[in-house]
Amino acid sequence: MGVCSHSKVTYYGRKNGKKVQKTVRICNCCGAMMSDEEILEQVSECLGWDSE
Repeated sequence: MGVCSHSKVTYYGRKNGKKVQKTVRICNCCGAMMSDEEILEQVSECLGWDSE
């Protein structure tokens, strides 16, 4: 297994005009290197959420 531990973070967005949420596990190393906005952008793209 990897050295980094993970934390669960819930992100909120919209898909087809409806509110959606997704809880994802984020590696603490990645969380330290990326801003919340960058992570949310990647989650939104992967899940096909509406852009704001």
